Amino acid sequence: MSDTAPATTAVLPDSGRPPEVAAFLDLLDTARPDALTACPGRTVHLITAHIIGNYAEITRHVDAYLKGDPLARTRTFDEREPEFRRLPATALMAAIAEGEQRMRRSLGELLDKEEDPVLRWTGRQVHAAGFLKHSRSECAVHRWDIGGDDALGDRLLSQQELLEHVVSFIGPLPMTARGMATGAGTGRPFQARLRSPGQPDLVVRVHDGPQFALAEPEGEALIEGDAAARLLFLWGRRATPFHRLTCRGSAEELSRLQWLLSGY
Repeated sequence: MSDTAPATTAVLPDSGRPPEVAAFLDLLDTARPDALTACPGRTVHLITAHIIGNYAEITRHVDAYLKGDPLARTRTFDEREPEFRRLPATALMAAIAEGEQRMRRSLGELLDKEEDPVLRWTGRQVHAAGFLKHSRSECAVHRWDIGGDDALGDRLLSQQELLEHVVSFIGPLPMTARGMATGAGTGRPFQARLRSPGQPDLVVRVHDGPQFALAEPEGEALIEGDAAARLLFLWGRRATPFHRLTCRGSAEELSRLQWLLSGY
């Protein structure tokens, strides 16, 4: 990384840009590229390279599908990010705005042609429309990684559709990858409810692998708190102040759930 000062390159307005993406880019424009973040192993610069790498890979899959030659394999993070990691901060800032816009344009073309196209992505079949929500979800979470808690972040992270996206599009195996590697997913079956007012419970189960489900509130929840803090907990993060989430179970249950939800 060659730039150590904030990248003060203004991003041109885009009326179609989702609010989560716009908020992420606004924060990114004043953040130090070499600053540490709450995302393990990633500086601001590396988070930016990660997101633009996702945009580039999604666009590559969508464009190939539009040409009638869908891709069977998704490149790994280490395959698609290096070219962006090498960019100076100012160039990376411009590239992420352009990459996001190009992804939306390709997806818009595809969704205009097909009502509900399904593409192969990371070894599974996904609904192409979900990529748009995935961009919003990543920007909301990684904005928090960089800037921490604030009112705008809480509003964005509280959206129920971002919780639903984790359950239905990302899925439990990627979300629990680190936890499963530590052994949190082995041993006796385990179930925990995470509850936020006005939204469905998130039910996390471990039985022959991790499982996520949304369900109507019922019985006692292991974890309770506001929706933004709950979503961050699911991503292996901890909103502040920490008392935004409370536990009504045993230390063993809490510890196992925390290890399981260590992120990916």
